[in-house]
Amino acid sequence: MDLDETLVHCFKNTESERLCTGFGQYTNDEILRFSLSDTQFGASRERRYTVVKRPGAIKLMHDLRRHFEIHIWTAGVKSYAEKVLDWLEEDGPLFQSRGYRSDCTPVPTSDGGMGYLKNITAKFGGNNLNRVLLLDNNPDSSPDDEVSNSVPVTDFCGDKNDDEFVLDTYKQLLIRASKLRDVRDGITDEFRLLIHNRRSRERVSE
Repeated sequence: MDLDETLVHCFKNTESERLCTGFGQYTNDEILRFSLSDTQFGASRERRYTVVKRPGAIKLMHDLRRHFEIHIWTAGVKSYAEKVLDWLEEDGPLFQSRGYRSDCTPVPTSDGGMGYLKNITAKFGGNNLNRVLLLDNNPDSSPDDEVSNSVPVTDFCGDKNDDEFVLDTYKQLLIRASKLRDVRDGITDEFRLLIHNRRSRERVSE
């Protein structure tokens, strides 16, 4: 299970935070705020984070725990992710284990940056591919030979009206998949196309 833009959204500037709390959006007790020291550009400074949960995400995790072991795996750094995950698990455990950027495989991107692949074989072993699914909003987070293990998720950008996990679509899909000999067979081409079309509509509307 991915973290950012799948289970939560992190606002990283004051303007977007104001949008998050305005117009009847999130109340203060629905928001996690914290600061971390950032030395990315040399001199140390405090970077502020404002995090909100995707509607329905926590309930979905509790429902799926009856059918799966749930492991969280983020390309975010540990110092950031630990703050968020401790908050998500305030009312009880959700995840069997936590994985961070250090557990990903770094790969150069076409724009000269760095991407991070979540290599299931490296983390869980090649013999378990038929029992592992990765829910992630980033279509480029999986190696080419593990794309069939990915469950595409639309981006969560902080909208409190987001209903992707409120609806039963993912819950029903994943529970059905859990009963198959190979869970990958439960993620149909029709479902992947549905999510692809939703993503395309979102990009056009931005």
